[in-house]
Amino acid sequence: MTRRKQVSKWKITGITLGMLVFVLLITNADKLNVSSGMDYVNPTFIWEGWPEAIIKVDEVATTIEETEDWAILWHIVQPGENLESIATEFGISVSNLKKINKISWVSAGDRILVTSEEDGIIYTLKDAQNVKVFANKYGLNLEDLMTLNYILDDSEILQAGQEIFINISTETANNIPWFIDKAQPNLNPQPVKPKVVNKPTTTTTKPSTTTTTKPSTTNTTTTNTSTTETVTNVASSTLSKWTYTKNITNWFARWYCTWYVATQMPSLFPYTSDTTQSRSFGGNANQRYANAQKAGISVWSSPKAGSIIVYQQLRSSAWHVGIVRSVNRDAGTMVVEDMNYDGKFVVTKRTENINRSWVVGYIYG
Repeated sequence: MTRRKQVSKWKITGITLGMLVFVLLITNADKLNVSSGMDYVNPTFIWEGWPEAIIKVDEVATTIEETEDWAILWHIVQPGENLESIATEFGISVSNLKKINKISWVSAGDRILVTSEEDGIIYTLKDAQNVKVFANKYGLNLEDLMTLNYILDDSEILQAGQEIFINISTETANNIPWFIDKAQPNLNPQPVKPKVVNKPTTTTTKPSTTTTTKPSTTNTTTTNTSTTETVTNVASSTLSKWTYTKNITNWFARWYCTWYVATQMPSLFPYTSDTTQSRSFGGNANQRYANAQKAGISVWSSPKAGSIIVYQQLRSSAWHVGIVRSVNRDAGTMVVEDMNYDGKFVVTKRTENINRSWVVGYIYG
């Protein structure tokens, strides 16, 4: 009897504890985390018709407020879009788009940068660099540089040819030593005679009494006469000029002479799409001739139509490249087409003396 009475007490104790746990679970259900797909029972709804009070968690609508936090983005212009519609879509000004991208209009397929920043430049890396080292080298704000270009780690390597956005003005960029190639100044502002190309001999038959910095009696180590030496150092005559702003990616810095030459020389820089080119060799203007030789491309000291002319200096101490469009050997002249002779995105077509000083040579396409 005693043993049976003891078992009954354990049963009663177990039932009592079970009921207590159940009550605690019911009354504290709203404090527990409910996983997706489970039914949540609000204890205040437990009444005679309690089955109707079950709320499906999956059916509860939640609203998450998301704020757009973008720094810059590259936008491909779609058919029918223009600067006004793009500016309206992204909530920025047309002048901002023009200023940042250095453009006046866009065409379908163009790739442009969109940002709410008021000032900034698109910078193309000349060689691979650590982002922190790059910022310190030119005194740039590392935090801004990383935020604007979605760089998460200051140990990230920026690749050669990579385009990044830097929120500084063009004036500031020009004042940073060795940061960008400055636009070449116009050192020859006198009026240009129109249609000089129709009378090419007029540029070579001028007597030595014309304006020149060298007297006719100057000794030279070449067989050129004093008249030839005078013509050699006379500034080029501009035949025509225009702007070229098409958005072509060929891994050269946009609006520089090297970039334009590549866009016009598909034999050496084949187009892989309407707006992208590959290249058989690279380098800045001062590396162009040597790199072409290394790539096995023909180079020579004599010009021919369709070749690339390489200057060691032209209107400044900077190297420069252009395209020889035609050669008149009888007149001793050639027509050269190049960019950045008169400013950013400005293409000039000029008559040039075949014996022009500081010409390194020609790269044949």
